[in-house]
Amino acid sequence: MKLKNVTLAAALLAVLTGCGSSGGGSSTPKTSQPTAQNEQARQQVTDAKKAEETRKAEKARKAEEARKAEEARKAEEARKAEEARKAEEARKAEEARKAEEARKAEEARKVEEARKAEEARKAEEARKAEEARKAEEARKAEEARKAEEARKAEETRKAEEARKAEEARKAEEARKAAETLNARDKTNATIQAKLLKEQALGQEVPSSGNIINKNHEEISSDGKLTKYRGYQQIYNQPYSIVISNNEFENIINDVEQPLKPHNIQIVGVATHERNIPNSGKATYIGKGTESGRLIYKVDFDTKKGQGSVSSQVLYGRVELKEADIQPQISLNDKAVVGIQGVAVSSSGMTNGHYQLGFFGPEAEEVSGIARFKFVDEDKEFGFGGTRGEITK
Repeated sequence: MKLKNVTLAAALLAVLTGCGSSGGGSSTPKTSQPTAQNEQARQQVTDAKKAEETRKAEKARKAEEARKAEEARKAEEARKAEEARKAEEARKAEEARKAEEARKAEEARKVEEARKAEEARKAEEARKAEEARKAEEARKAEEARKAEEARKAEETRKAEEARKAEEARKAEEARKAAETLNARDKTNATIQAKLLKEQALGQEVPSSGNIINKNHEEISSDGKLTKYRGYQQIYNQPYSIVISNNEFENIINDVEQPLKPHNIQIVGVATHERNIPNSGKATYIGKGTESGRLIYKVDFDTKKGQGSVSSQVLYGRVELKEADIQPQISLNDKAVVGIQGVAVSSSGMTNGHYQLGFFGPEAEEVSGIARFKFVDEDKEFGFGGTRGEITK
């Protein structure tokens, strides 16, 4: 400001100086010229002042504008700073709010987890308690079931013992009754067999020996010859007899009769089908009419039998092959319970077969016939045997 005032004063001085120099050169002073110059100078000064004032006013205006602009800038900066502060405070408040919400949510989550964990713990405890209760109930039920089974088993055992005792008592009674009946039946069967044997032999059964000589000869009053030569070979058992009939000569009143071929006759008390044992095994041991030893085994479980006759004079060893027990076969034209099968001779005889029947009240005996083809002749021999105890 001071520099500007000096400049204005210098300009004013220069104007005044110019005016004075111009007056000194003139020989005649002009009274109106200085006034005009002064007026001009004053006008210039005035203009300069106005210009200066205008400049100052402009400068002041600009300074004011600059001040206001600065104030406005500062106010804007302050406003922005305030806004930024408020925004920061709002951000921090929002962050704090969110953090608080997150904290509360975390607390709520933990509380919920704790609640669920507690519920799960209680549920697990309840489940275990229920399982324990059910297990205890199952254990008690199992104990009760076992106790009931044991009670029933004990009752069943006692009932079974009582039943067996009753069965044993009845069986014993039946056995005694059967023994009495069997004894009577056996006595009757023995008597019946004796009668049948005597009828077949035409005489009493010899007490010893197995040959009955039938030879006899006589001449009638009118001189006619009656003559017979022959014998019977027998194998006698309590309930049956095997008879081998052999005839060599038969003359009646001087007339020679046709000879009967050799034949095997079996007579006895046959076993009824209902009395054939249903189980067990038995071995029948005896003889053949042509010598030799019979061994015949019967399995009453499978209803089969097989055996052999050894050391036959003409037949050698004879195998009686396995065959089934049949409810009815024809033995000497009589129906009996028996077995029919193949017979094989070691001497080379062919077309062998055999038949045997069961005799006695309880199949105590077997008696039978074996037949073969020898050259052009039919050959046969008889056999019989008695069983021992029936084994399982």
